[in-house]
Parts: sequence; C-alpha cells; structure tokens
Amino acid sequence: SSSSSSSSPSPPDKPMYTHRIFHLEGNLPSFFKTILGKAVNVLHVDEKAIIAYPYIHTEYTVPSLLSDARFKIVVTSQHKEKIQHNAFKIPRKDLEKRRVKLIDIVSDPHNKISPNLKGFQPQKAPIKKLKKGWKPEMYAYKYIQVHVNLPIGSHLRQSVTSFAENMIAEVYLDVHRRCVYSVDDWWGMEREEVVGLVEEVKASLNNHEKNKEMKRGGAGGGGGGKIRSRL
Repeated sequence: SSSSSSSSPSPPDKPMYTHRIFHLEGNLPSFFKTILGKAVNVLHVDEKAIIAYPYIHTEYTVPSLLSDARFKIVVTSQHKEKIQHNAFKIPRKDLEKRRVKLIDIVSDPHNKISPNLKGFQPQKAPIKKLKKGWKPEMYAYKYIQVHVNLPIGSHLRQSVTSFAENMIAEVYLDVHRRCVYSVDDWWGMEREEVVGLVEEVKASLNNHEKNKEMKRGGAGGGGGGKIRSRL
C-alpha cells in the first residue's frame, strides 16, 4: 500500500489535525475482493485524526465506495503511565463485550516489514537495551470501534469486523516499532521541529505517490489522475 498526507500545524498545547490517504492497491483478502469487484483497484482509505496528546481521536472511512454511515472505524487513543482496566471509562454494557488484545513491540512475533527491536539500544535517547522482560515507560491504549452497516450476512459482517480489527492492530504494532527504532532522529526535538519532520515525510510520501501515478498513466494509457489530500 502507499499513502499521501496533509497536516495542519498548530500552536503549542493546541490540537493538530491530520489527513492521510492510504491506497490499498488490491492488497485485501479474497472475501473483500469478491464484495468489491473491480472497485478494489481504486480503493483507498481516509484517515482523519485530531491529535491532542495524550488524547488522539482517529476515524477511518472508505469514501470512494461507502458513506460514513455504512462503514467507519473509530479509534480513540489514550497514553497512561500505569496499567488501567478501563482507561476510556467504557460503560458496563459495552465493557462486557470488549475484546482485549495486548501488543508488545519487543516480544510479539516479528514480521518482514517492521524493524526488529530485540536487543535494540539507541545512541542518543536514554533508553535501556530492549530485551525480554523489558519494562514500559508508558502504555498506549487504543479503543477500536468498527461500524458496519452493510446488506451482508452476519458471518461476512463478522469477517469484515475481524479483518479491520486485526489490520489496525498490525498497523499500530508496526508504527510503534518504527517510532521507537527512529527515536534518535527525533529525540530532544521541540514541537515545531517535530512538525517540520512530519512535513518532510509528507512531502516524500506525496512525491512517491505522484511518481507512481505518472508511471501508471504512461503504462496503462488511461492513467490514474492526480490524487490530492486536504483537510
């Protein structure tokens, strides 16, 4: 998959708003391809986030195919220093249906995409070598709600929900591993410097996507149009 992004820089202590577009390019399980047909080739996912650390609110939608009322994933994030049973104050009726998945950036199985953090020790950041039995400085809690309102059977609906939940868990595992692995690149930065780093990454992603679209246009004759992202 690939992505393009935009962000709205904010003053200190003010929320930051970001908008990223992920182009899935057909990298989906077979049951999704069956449902979507040829539309899978133009499928992209919108990610809109409000970042007010330690609180983050993120929504994922598929506007090219479905309205928000039919499919939407909402992720609420909290960052705490201690383990909490109910960090989001979820009502009891919803708490009983909650499924908990623990993600360990060091000990969880390693894939070919994420950096391997076993034995990792940064040069600048004062972080001890990561190994089995490591102790976290902070816990990142993610409350994921998958809203599916589609004319499909309950079994397929559950497949869609499970796929979305597992996909997001894998994404967050990868993102947090990369964040720690690159800690020497951003350790000690002020907020404005971090925003500048984000802008550099955004420009790189947008140029990458632009080049891919140009190649598709030259090879396919029909050419994909330029994809824009904005707030």
